[in-house]
Amino acid sequence: MHDEHAIIGSSQSMAEIHRLVANTRISEAPVLITGETGTGKELIARAVHRGGARSRQPFFTLDCSVLNKNLLESELFGHVKGAFTGAVADKKGVFEMAAGGTLFLDEIGEMGLDTQVKLLRVLEEGTFRPVGDPEEKKVSVRIIAATNRDLKCMIQKGSFREDLYYRINVLTIHLPVLRERKGDIPELIAYFVKKLDGRHGISRRFAPEALGQLAEYSYPGNVRELRNIVERVFMLCEREVIGIEDLPPEVRRGVKRPAAGCDAGRHNVSLRQIIERTEKKMISRMLRLMNGNKVKAARMLNISRSTLYAKMEEYGIE
Repeated sequence: MHDEHAIIGSSQSMAEIHRLVANTRISEAPVLITGETGTGKELIARAVHRGGARSRQPFFTLDCSVLNKNLLESELFGHVKGAFTGAVADKKGVFEMAAGGTLFLDEIGEMGLDTQVKLLRVLEEGTFRPVGDPEEKKVSVRIIAATNRDLKCMIQKGSFREDLYYRINVLTIHLPVLRERKGDIPELIAYFVKKLDGRHGISRRFAPEALGQLAEYSYPGNVRELRNIVERVFMLCEREVIGIEDLPPEVRRGVKRPAAGCDAGRHNVSLRQIIERTEKKMISRMLRLMNGNKVKAARMLNISRSTLYAKMEEYGIE
């Protein structure tokens, strides 16, 4: 039985990932996980943490790409009251909160050079200084870093420190893109459907031809995109068996259209009318499923809120 953070896939490339994750258990050295967006870097980081000596200790995640320099340093190292405008109280950073455990630094390639220097100090000396605090603190934390960028290229351009690179790159795990392990797609789909069945109490399965079409798609967003597609189709389809016609347009592209004389031709319905009817039905159903929450509905439909509002107005959806 797969748990919530299982590493799914039995292809040769995934067997190698399992081997590399297992090898990280014999050491507490830093781990660098590389791979495209959506390949599952945090999933692997959690697996490394669970298999190590610190598995019973905290696991914290910090995405370095979503914060500016000042906020990132505050999140990493904490700050004292009055350190900067808005610092109305002392705050612990993730290094202090993750003490004894593991800190996963996602998208470390987005970290500025000044912050890289301070991170290097923690890695080499086990000490850090909260923003605005003259006193240093000691900490023991295992670092797992991840990036979708070419750090060696960044070193050559001067945007990433070479000494930090070699400090975090003791053990390396590179995740393959989904289009290079298409044999794992049916197993991944089965896993996602089983989770959705359990969560929503409804049964769905993909028709063989739909599974075949899903296996042919290139997935520029990797496993994350596959999961999103499966969940969206699962929620929108009102039948037990999900067919090719229920798949998103980008996945259906290349599927042969019905020949003249089939139902669509006899009813003389234009392609635009079909698209409009389908869109209206999908939006209305998703809004019902999300209890009218437009933010969640837009996210599930993989469109922006402004697009959702425009479509609702166009189709007269309340």
